[in-house]
Amino acid sequence: MAVSFGQDDKLNSFMNRLGQIGQSGTYTPQMKLPKPKPQAALQAFAGLGSVPGVSSGVTAGTGAIPGDLGRLMRAIRGQESGGNYRATNPSGASGAYQILRSNFEGNGGWDREALGYDISYSQFMNSPQIQDAIAKYKLGQYLKSRGMAGAAATWYGGDWGYRNMYSKKPQNGYPSMYAYVMSVLNRA
Repeated sequence: MAVSFGQDDKLNSFMNRLGQIGQSGTYTPQMKLPKPKPQAALQAFAGLGSVPGVSSGVTAGTGAIPGDLGRLMRAIRGQESGGNYRATNPSGASGAYQILRSNFEGNGGWDREALGYDISYSQFMNSPQIQDAIAKYKLGQYLKSRGMAGAAATWYGGDWGYRNMYSKKPQNGYPSMYAYVMSVLNRA
């Protein structure tokens, strides 16, 4: 996959490595990602769509979601819960994507952004469709603005995670930012 972005050789190299991932289906340490790009550079390649030679989608409550977003959702869901929509964590994260209750419970959270209305914890836990819709909305935002690796880092650690996606320091008994991002990329 040859993509030209003018003088930005690092971004071009990144896109070539993404093409290698798509063709081989795995991510290897030799395909290291460059440091996060400024917002404008990320937006330059956010709309490229699927990597050639790869077809996949998410099949869950909301139906098939093709392309990069589908692969990212499937990878995050597999990483976080093994696909278990009833999963809970002592940290307060819940569902297949391990979304923190504080992100959807109450007034004006991710539920209102994605669905247009507020939901209860019970509604969230009993509806794979609701979980998929919220994850699709937020991961879609992250993917568009930060790319696949940046979206995974943001999902795991918010803006701090995105700025520190190369940190190999374990996160309070959980994998490091780098290990998490690499695992998600391998799954995707």
